[in-house]
Amino acid sequence: MEQCRFGIIGPGGIAEKFAGTFQMGLVKNAKLTAVASRSPAKAEAFAEKYHIPRVCAGYDALLAAPQVDAVYIAVTNQAHYDCCMRSIAAGKHV
Repeated sequence: MEQCRFGIIGPGGIAEKFAGTFQMGLVKNAKLTAVASRSPAKAEAFAEKYHIPRVCAGYDALLAAPQVDAVYIAVTNQAHYDCCMRSIAAGKHV
């Protein structure tokens, strides 16, 4: 079975818990491949901490990345719907 490649939009506290499950080996047949944030510095730090190979320059760049099959959305409630709809329109699993 191929691995599902996850991208994370919004590297905040909940995303930290999600990414931590990968580091603990609790997620099978999946890997973290990209992260995007409104803050490039925050995305860089998150990627380094969780060994994520790709930092995207914004949400649209992550959604356009062929290395991402599914998106974990961890943005604020007001932005969640928009990110979900944009992810689906980009052909990503949410």
